[in-house]
Amino acid sequence: VGIKSRELYEQPAPEILDKALREIESLILDRESLHFKLSNNQKYADLVYYGYWFSPLKEAFDEFNKSLLKNATGEVKLKLYKGNIYVLGRKSPYSLYDYKLATYDKEDAFDHIAGGKFTLVWGLPLRQIGKIKGMGGNK
Repeated sequence: VGIKSRELYEQPAPEILDKALREIESLILDRESLHFKLSNNQKYADLVYYGYWFSPLKEAFDEFNKSLLKNATGEVKLKLYKGNIYVLGRKSPYSLYDYKLATYDKEDAFDHIAGGKFTLVWGLPLRQIGKIKGMGGNK
C-alpha cells in the first residue's frame, strides 16, 4: 500500500512461558491431541494478528484450548543462557508418563506379548497395500 516499516519483535518473556507450556503439554496430552494443537497454532496466531479476535473460528479455538488444557499444570525448570532456553526438568500431576510402562525392567507393567500383537493389527492396512502392489506382505 506504500507504507513501509522495519520492525523487530523481541519477546523473551512470552517465549519462555511458551516453552514451559509446551513442555507441560508434552506431558499431559496424548499424541494426536498434541499434534492437532501444534498443527493449528499458526492459524490461531494469524487470526489474532489480523484482528479476528471475535471471529467464530477464534472463539472455537479458545474453547478447544480451554478444554484440552484444563489439566495444564506442573513445574518446568529452565536454564536461560545466551538467548537460548534449556529444559532441565518437568513434572505434572497429570502426566501421562508412567515409568512402569516405559521400561524394560523386570518389574515393568507393559505386556510385551500384547505389544507384538498390536503391531500386527496396526500394520494390517499396510500389509494389504503391499499385497495389492505385489510386494508380498504375507507375514
